[in-house]
Amino acid sequence: MNDEKKDQLKVLVMLCGNSHQHVAYDGKLKVGVDLWTANIVLAIVDQEGNPIAGASQEAKVVKDGIVVDYIGAVNILEKLKHDIEEMLKINLNYSAIAVPPGTIDGNVKVISNVVESVGMDVVDIIDEPTAAATVLGIQDGAVVDVGGGTTGISILKEGKVIERGNHDELLNSGGEYSRMYQLQSKWYQKSNQAGATLWVIFQPFWRLL
Repeated sequence: MNDEKKDQLKVLVMLCGNSHQHVAYDGKLKVGVDLWTANIVLAIVDQEGNPIAGASQEAKVVKDGIVVDYIGAVNILEKLKHDIEEMLKINLNYSAIAVPPGTIDGNVKVISNVVESVGMDVVDIIDEPTAAATVLGIQDGAVVDVGGGTTGISILKEGKVIERGNHDELLNSGGEYSRMYQLQSKWYQKSNQAGATLWVIFQPFWRLL
């Protein structure tokens, strides 16, 4: 991740925690909603990807990609949307949404319904690893998602997720992750470091995280 991407990410994180600091904005925006296991996040960037606004609230309305408290999710998102609209003096009428990888169509529809219930049309649906890779500028590498009780790993090639799962699942699948892990394991053995712990990070992916 280059310095520009790092700076943009830092600003967006700061904005999500300090949404009261925003002022009126005039220009085209990109809006994104993510219903996390622990938080609901509403993020806004300009056409160049520069952070403009953000808001988040702790929530327990989603579990394993499934909305378990629909009304609660709608109420929280409606409040976040209202707060941002008041601060920027605009109306938010559309949004993209991020969903956990492998979320079935029925659950994606429920998440879409939450967003539409607060008056925003869903203009795009993207899985979370791809969304993270886009923000970080990763085309070929790995995205590790440390969530509420689980850690998911997604392997990307040319910006697309080609494998996903936890460490054991990916090792057992015999795919690209397993191949690269075994290569690094052999390297450690040859370097007399066989006892070192391999924390799912391997070349060429680990330098990207």
